[in-house]
Amino acid sequence: MVRRRMKRVVKSVPSWVSIITVFLAIGALVLNFVLDISSDPYLPLKIIAAMLVVIAVESFVKQVFCLEGINEKLDNLRPQDSSFVEILKRNECKDLNAVINGAIHELFISGVNLQSLSNKINDLLNASRRGIKIRLLIFNLDNSSLMDAYINMKGDELRGPDKAEIFMKHFRNCKDVEVKIIDSIMPVMFIASDMDKRYGYIKAEHFFNNAAETDLPNIELSPDKDWYNAYYEQIEAIWNKAESYNP
Repeated sequence: MVRRRMKRVVKSVPSWVSIITVFLAIGALVLNFVLDISSDPYLPLKIIAAMLVVIAVESFVKQVFCLEGINEKLDNLRPQDSSFVEILKRNECKDLNAVINGAIHELFISGVNLQSLSNKINDLLNASRRGIKIRLLIFNLDNSSLMDAYINMKGDELRGPDKAEIFMKHFRNCKDVEVKIIDSIMPVMFIASDMDKRYGYIKAEHFFNNAAETDLPNIELSPDKDWYNAYYEQIEAIWNKAESYNP
């Protein structure tokens, strides 16, 4: 046991600095007794200065190793598994353009009335031309009680619902674009691509009552993350319950 401890002490950098300090101290004592220091009256001061330098280096090295030890312990407290899911703000997530343009087989987007996609029409049309299957899920704009529930949740009225119909006219002749409406409040907005693939992606934005969009919590999921399958199944469940939409 003592031998092992001695080996650990000798192997560490701070221990070597301490050993050098001890040898310098011994050397200084030997020089005081053996050498004639009268020829160099500043020799003791030089030795003391050298010792102080080594002591300062030792202190610095020990501080560095102490900080590294603290950081290592903190890292051990954090979840190391790749399945860890982090809560993000909207602007910290993958950009919508990147999701649309990065889709290979399928794209899924859900929202209130898709007004936020009005400036992404060309990107979606290009994705459709590439043979990507696009599924869009929207809020039933004709359900007045549902509209009241939405206003109660968001704190303001849904502006310009007619824009959704104008938006959807661009996709009437796109066989790979399917649109459905849902008759219930969706507390989560989804953007997803290639969910059944190993490189699948899901972004879920959770709505809060009377909260600004910039304050809403988002999570990004891939197949190796916790909750990926649960969110994937939820998307398919609400899609299957929804009805086809014809403007």
